[in-house]
Amino acid sequence: RVGDVVRFFDLDGGKARGERLVGKITFIQKVIGKEADQWLADVKVLEDTGDGYYAEYPSYKRKEYVRKLEEISPISAAFVRTEQAYKVPLSKGTEEVVVR
Repeated sequence: RVGDVVRFFDLDGGKARGERLVGKITFIQKVIGKEADQWLADVKVLEDTGDGYYAEYPSYKRKEYVRKLEEISPISAAFVRTEQAYKVPLSKGTEEVVVR
């Protein structure tokens, strides 16, 4: 859904598997194709502020990606007002974002 926080990969991150990014869905659209229809999502990147917090910044600072819906994974995130950021659960030891 629009407004959901998701994890996705960007292959320009310099790593073999790509860079893991956390973002927020801003728009979802259906693209009708010759063979099959597909769903695309516009995802704006959230800034990693540390300790599992990811903040939204004004749109001129954030990158936006268009991804197929099956390429993104939903994350359980809660907005923390005092930090003005989303708190995302991290796995113990590896500090990787945990998907739902």
